[in-house]
Amino acid sequence: KSAVVADRGKLLGVSDAVFLPLDSEYTTGVTFTVYKTSVGKIGVLVGNDFYSVETVRNMSEDDADIIVIIGGDTDTHLPEIVVRAEAFLFGVPILKCSSGYATAINAVGEVECCSPLDISVVDIKVKKAYDNNLYKKGYDKGR
Repeated sequence: KSAVVADRGKLLGVSDAVFLPLDSEYTTGVTFTVYKTSVGKIGVLVGNDFYSVETVRNMSEDDADIIVIIGGDTDTHLPEIVVRAEAFLFGVPILKCSSGYATAINAVGEVECCSPLDISVVDIKVKKAYDNNLYKKGYDKGR
């Protein structure tokens, strides 16, 4: 599973799913990339890679202005809960698009938009919320 990333007609790269089931027909990727685009730095995750909290943390530390998740689970509310928690924990907005459904979550974990439409437009601030970033405050170390 892969996502092609382009900006103004220029191919920036291809992001591959890294965490795949053992019986997957796909080949796994090896890295997570934050792309510098004309609209800011965009981190791209594919499939269920967002379930590894380290991927979102690393992208936040790599100064991603927003993280875009392509694909992944949509069967339950768990993906939305996980993505909202990661946005809040690392202070970065996240956009998740999968199976004809899009969710935009701001940097404090609030849902800005949920839509089952083919095309959705949402104005989300790509400003990180460093004051809410629990990871940078050291809460991951039990302080």
